[in-house]
Amino acid sequence: CGQVRTVFVSHPNLDHFSGLLDIVRFCEVGEVVVHDSFVASAKRMPAVDAFLAGVAQRGVPVRTVSAGDSLRIGALDVRVMWPSRGFRTTRDNDFSLVLHITHESGTSMLMTGDIETEPAATLLARIRSGAAADEAPMCVDVMELPHHGSWREAVAELVREVGPTFLMQSTAR
Repeated sequence: CGQVRTVFVSHPNLDHFSGLLDIVRFCEVGEVVVHDSFVASAKRMPAVDAFLAGVAQRGVPVRTVSAGDSLRIGALDVRVMWPSRGFRTTRDNDFSLVLHITHESGTSMLMTGDIETEPAATLLARIRSGAAADEAPMCVDVMELPHHGSWREAVAELVREVGPTFLMQSTAR
C-alpha cells in the first residue's frame, strides 16, 4: 500500500472507522483527523480506544478539528463545517464531521457523515446566513447524503440550498 496523507474519521460509529486501523498498519499515513468527541468517546467505547491506541502505536499523529478550522492538503482546501469545538450530544451520528472540500480547480464537495436533523438544520441556517461560507452562498459539485440517505426534512432543504450536481449515497441492503 502507498502513502495516505490524511485520514478523516467522521464519528465514533464502528462502520465509519473499523477498517482504518488496517490502513494505518499497512500504509504510510501522515495523520488522522477527528473531532474532539471522537477522542472523548474512547472512554466509553473500547473499539475507539483500540483504534486510537493502534494509531499511536504506529506513530501516526491524531489532530482534532472543529467548525471553523481549515486545512490545506495538497491541492485541497478542507473547511470543517460541523461540529463546533466541545459539542456534545447523546447521538454519535450528530458528532459527524461535515467537511467542505474544494480542489484548486474549483470543484467542491460536501461530506456529511451521518448527521441527522439538528446538525443539518444548524448547518442550513449557517449557510443561509452566510456564516458557513465566508459570507458567500455555498454551492457544491458533489454532496454526500447524510446518514446513508435517511430521510430528514432538514437534509432535503440542505440539498436544495447547496445545489449539488451529483449526490452520493452509501447504503447497504
